[in-house]
Amino acid sequence: MRFLKAFKNKDGMTLVEVVVSLALMSILVLIFVSLIYYSMASIGRNVQLKRADTDAVAGVENAAAGTESSVPQTVVSETSSTFVVTFGDTTITTNGKLVEGTDTQAKSRYSYFVPN
Repeated sequence: MRFLKAFKNKDGMTLVEVVVSLALMSILVLIFVSLIYYSMASIGRNVQLKRADTDAVAGVENAAAGTESSVPQTVVSETSSTFVVTFGDTTITTNGKLVEGTDTQAKSRYSYFVPN
């Protein structure tokens, strides 16, 4: 019965209650907007890094295939190298070239070994 009495009370809210509720709601909205802003900024940075990685990979793959790079943002370098792998007592050595690609802002780097 007490519960129903509270709803039958026709008194309104005081000015202090309204101001306190608005302050609490403003704090919650500020927190929510900040979370959305930082999430969107993080997504934007990840998109840029993924694009840089894709450019570096495309440049290296084109260089390894012997075709002209279709990605102008890629810097590709080739060096002669020896690749050595050791499995327990067995060592495998092969000669070839190491193809490295990076985007122009050097955010991403990709290496690929092409054996002779």
